[in-house]
Amino acid sequence: MKTKYIIAIALLCLLIAGSTGASARTITVGHTADADYWTIQEAVDAAAIYGDTIQVMVGTYNENVVISKSLILRGDDKTRTIIDGGGSGIVVNVTANSVTIRGFTIQNGGTGVEILSRNNAVTDNIIKDIRGTNCGSDRCTGGSAYGVYLLSSTGTIISGNTISGVSGGTADYRGTGGSAYGIYLSSSTGTLSGNTISGVSGGGTSCCGTGGSAYGISLQSSTVTTISSNTISSISGPGTDRNIYLHSSSSNTITNNTLSASDYGFYLTSASTRNIIYHNNIMNGTHNGYDASGSNGWDNGQTSGGNYWSDYSGVDSNGDGVGDTPYDISGGVSAQDNYPFMERDGWTMDINITPPATDSDGDGIADSDDLCPGFDDTYDFNGNGIPDCVECGGSTNPPPVTINLHEGWNLIGWTAEDTDDMGSALSGLDWVGIGTYENGIWKSYVPGYGGSLSSIQLGHGYFINMSNSGTLTMG
Repeated sequence: MKTKYIIAIALLCLLIAGSTGASARTITVGHTADADYWTIQEAVDAAAIYGDTIQVMVGTYNENVVISKSLILRGDDKTRTIIDGGGSGIVVNVTANSVTIRGFTIQNGGTGVEILSRNNAVTDNIIKDIRGTNCGSDRCTGGSAYGVYLLSSTGTIISGNTISGVSGGTADYRGTGGSAYGIYLSSSTGTLSGNTISGVSGGGTSCCGTGGSAYGISLQSSTVTTISSNTISSISGPGTDRNIYLHSSSSNTITNNTLSASDYGFYLTSASTRNIIYHNNIMNGTHNGYDASGSNGWDNGQTSGGNYWSDYSGVDSNGDGVGDTPYDISGGVSAQDNYPFMERDGWTMDINITPPATDSDGDGIADSDDLCPGFDDTYDFNGNGIPDCVECGGSTNPPPVTINLHEGWNLIGWTAEDTDDMGSALSGLDWVGIGTYENGIWKSYVPGYGGSLSSIQLGHGYFINMSNSGTLTMG
């Protein structure tokens, strides 16, 4: 008997050694003769418990996929490798830990991707045309729709996805329309970054009912989640609609998101506390922010600053890019952003300089000390210690010069005679922003967004933010 036990244990050890020593495979799926499998589900079923990669060729795969093994599911081209759920159910359902899904269009279901496990990644996908189930009886409720749904999941990353066309199911007479969610977390933690979410709408009713609600990102009883660099727009009812909604969710960090075109940009319920929210652009909402607890941080201190609020009405008297008075957040608990930015993405311009009280020509030198009013006294082309405006009689500029600009912020004096627009003056350079003080007021311009600075003028000093080094020629 003892000998049988020893043999059985030895066989078990050999099996374990064989399974752990086997190298991960790449399994192909496609509607071609050389593919390993015709459907994605067949490939998942054939994969090892851990570590295989399933490479899916371009094509449309009409199936609802359940991933119960730790693997990588990767599409050849996210715009042409399509998983179509046939109009209902969960298109991709992840029940195993450590699953990566990348490079697909996931469409036409009630939920795009559902995750019930840990340490997964859903990256660089298109998730669209997700619809809740319609109901046709009296006082019924339409089905909810989810672009991405996480339940009791930890350590999952949702990044770089485009989520659109998510709509709750409609309801009949006196019913309630279904809710719609771009990304929904329930009792979960994770990272949500770099996603673009738009066109999320609650379900309607035929008559006399209640419209469904819509949410770009919604956290329910979820903690320690990072929400960063997402763009959320066009979140619409007909019920309530919020770009980012936190319900009983605490200790989350929310930064560098751009929120627009909804009823509320942020909405935090009374049980949502200790969330840190800064460096976000909140624009064109009926209500840009709402905090019912008053126990959240809406800025990151004086050095780092707060958020940009499109409806902030304060002033910036010292030109440092931050408003002089706090931004009041609705909710009745005196929540405030103490350091609101005056311009969108204002935190990217790392300048905190207070100009002299009286500086008529904006060269950073007070009028009382200015040798040549109207010219940049700091410029000394030949390095002899005498400002060029003095050497040139205070009426002419120094000869044409070149300046080597390094990556990041550079401070220059403009010596060219002509007044130029920024595009012409900085032609051929890789620059992302320019700013100056004019009559004690900070003015700036960002390519693609515009700004308060319209031209570059003789005798003025300018801060130029370079994305790459380059050489500027003036004259």
